[in-house]
Order: sequence, then C-alpha cells, then structure tokens
Amino acid sequence: MRRRTLSRLCMVLCFTVVAVLAWVQLSRAAQISANSKRISACRAEISQLTIDTQHLQIQISAKANLDRVRDTASDLGMVAAGPEQIMLVTLPAGYGDTVVAQVPETPNAG
Repeated sequence: MRRRTLSRLCMVLCFTVVAVLAWVQLSRAAQISANSKRISACRAEISQLTIDTQHLQIQISAKANLDRVRDTASDLGMVAAGPEQIMLVTLPAGYGDTVVAQVPETPNAG
C-alpha cells in the first residue's frame, strides 16, 4: 500500500513539474513574441525617423545654400532680374530648333 501511494505521489509530482515547465516555456515564448513585436515597431520607427532626418537635412541644406547665394549676390551688387530681362527658352525633345521668346511684361511691372 505504501508503495502504491509513493508511486502515485511520484506521478503527481512528475506531472506537476512537467506542467510547471510547460507553463514556463509558454510564458517565455509569449515574452519573446511580445519583444519581437516591440523590436519590429522600433525598427520601423527608426527607419521613419531616419527618412525624416534626411528630409530635414536636405531642407536645411537648401535653405542655407539659398541664403548663401542671396548674400553673395547681394555682396557682389547683383539685383534680381526684371521681367524684361527674363527670356524663356524651349528645347524640343530632339534638341533641334531652339525657340527663344521674351516674357511678356505684366501690367503692374514697374
């Protein structure tokens, strides 16, 4: 009788250990899955932030270059072209004949 009770106790103990180990494994798998999702979301955010940073750097560069060109032109005594000084040049697809036309003056030009 005692042997039978001990055998049942061992079976219950083994079953409990296996159940606990299975629960631990499932818990770890759930954590890994959640962490993987967080990592994917962070990578996507980093990618988007990198693209945003590149666009902002291009905007800053363009702004700085335009300001630099404007300042240099002003230092050299250059002024903006008037409407009568602007020529419209149209090149056909084959670069054959070139058409040059004077931009018409606007009625409010002064």
